[in-house]
Amino acid sequence: MADLSRIRNLYYQQFESKATFLYSPGRINLLGDHTDYNAGLVMPAAIDFGITFGIGKNNTDEVNILAADRNERITFNINKIEKSQDKEWANFLLGVIDQFKRNGEKIGGFDLVFGGDLPACAGLSSSTALECGLSFGLDRIFELGLSKRDHLSITHKADKDFMGLNRTYMDQFANLFSVANHIIYLDCKNLYHEHLELEMSSFRFVLFDTQIKLDLNSSEYNARRQACEDAVETVQKYIPQVKTLRDLTPEALDKIKNKMYPPLYEKTSFIVEEIKRVEDAARDVRRKDWDSFGRKMYESHEGLRDKYKVSCPELDFLVEKSKNYENIKGARLMGTGFGGCVIALVKMSNVEEMINDVKKAYKKKFGKKLIAYKARISNSTSLIA
Repeated sequence: MADLSRIRNLYYQQFESKATFLYSPGRINLLGDHTDYNAGLVMPAAIDFGITFGIGKNNTDEVNILAADRNERITFNINKIEKSQDKEWANFLLGVIDQFKRNGEKIGGFDLVFGGDLPACAGLSSSTALECGLSFGLDRIFELGLSKRDHLSITHKADKDFMGLNRTYMDQFANLFSVANHIIYLDCKNLYHEHLELEMSSFRFVLFDTQIKLDLNSSEYNARRQACEDAVETVQKYIPQVKTLRDLTPEALDKIKNKMYPPLYEKTSFIVEEIKRVEDAARDVRRKDWDSFGRKMYESHEGLRDKYKVSCPELDFLVEKSKNYENIKGARLMGTGFGGCVIALVKMSNVEEMINDVKKAYKKKFGKKLIAYKARISNSTSLIA
């Protein structure tokens, strides 16, 4: 939200229409990566890094969008929505507008300026922040009266229908339903959720960004999804009632272990264990047992590395390095894997000293700059002015 004055000034330098200003956050996921597309359990939350929007209707059919941080703009007729060939960021916005039009919502031309401190391609859901921020903004300036569930549906369909992304509801849910200082305990099977209070005034989540950028259409990600579908097909030969890996217990999996191709069994085992790990971690949060929660973060990383095989040397180095510091309770790779961020649960003592030490070690090992973000849990997308 520190970008409000900058975005406001830019908006009124560019446009004459009256603006509404809002903020759309990024998100972390504490535990449960790759369980979402298996109808499993996850623990996401919005963070205090995000995108500030200035948006106003201009009473024409023309849409004018300025990406402040890139100094790039697009202009088009709202009745002629076509994918951009050279501006990927624009397509996430275009997909939302397309979905509004498909739904028959009465929207017209508008002006938009956006920018913020949320890094792109770092696994913090910057694309979702774009989608949800615009959906929320269009709802407000055209007085459509949409609910959070409506925005959830619109942005998810924009992902699928316009962008061709095979993602679940998790990122949008975290963006739209987060509450400050609470983790969302989310069941991806039916979207049942609880807000678990943190009360962690003496802790922060530190994100170590490897600077290895993630591809939303990663072939490795799609291969993991396919492996889970293959696993369900195999399991159903012996346990017909299993519809997703969420339906499979560790005990049942163990009984058919020898019936499965070993690499497929390992991936299946990780998903089943991770779902159980999230369930147990929710009890840790309720009890404020951060030592136990931290151990589960390390266990999660080990499974992602050894069984699901979505880690990389940079991520593994950072997680192993984190074990050298008493003020780090736990750490793991976060998101798809193969790059992006390591998330660490850090007690707020000597934090800057620890971060600088890790940066130096990373630079020495890989010859690359490491960026670190100290994040708090924030509220969902909301109006700010």
